[in-house]
Amino acid sequence: MTTVLFLAANPRSTTRLGLDEEIREIRDKLRGSVHQQAIDLRSFWAARPDDLLQALNELRPDVLHFSGHGDPNGELTFVDGRGRPKPVSERALTATLRAAGERIRLVVLNACYSYPQAKAVVEVVPCAIGMNAAIGDRAAIVFAAEKSAAFDLTCRFFSPNRLVAETPPIRLQIWCPRE
Repeated sequence: MTTVLFLAANPRSTTRLGLDEEIREIRDKLRGSVHQQAIDLRSFWAARPDDLLQALNELRPDVLHFSGHGDPNGELTFVDGRGRPKPVSERALTATLRAAGERIRLVVLNACYSYPQAKAVVEVVPCAIGMNAAIGDRAAIVFAAEKSAAFDLTCRFFSPNRLVAETPPIRLQIWCPRE
């Protein structure tokens, strides 16, 4: 059984994202997949930084899928205890993933400007996916749904540091340097 942790964060003061639509699209694609019985999709909402480590330790997922906001400084935006934006640096994310152990095989960062985070976390996970620029909400939903059904979770089909897909103006970067 492959466990996928869908972690969603959309602080109140930020632009509303269709994260509920995204998870519905992912579930619909997985239901139609021949591997549906082999995938356990779990979701955590209004994710705070501390929730990430707790969920990783509790669920021990094979795949971490973060959906939310990212910024041009390469930080992901989680939620603080009052519903406000809480930036998480690539260093903090990498340290959290390192602390969680070696079970995670793939990290999907479905957030604007998440490429630096994806590139950083391959220190501790075999494969990561991030965006090199801003991405529209509808495009993010489609990306998440289509890729959830299509990814080989072992990353065996991805070449190291190779640009795999391009949808102008967004380039999807997939990093699998330890193949």
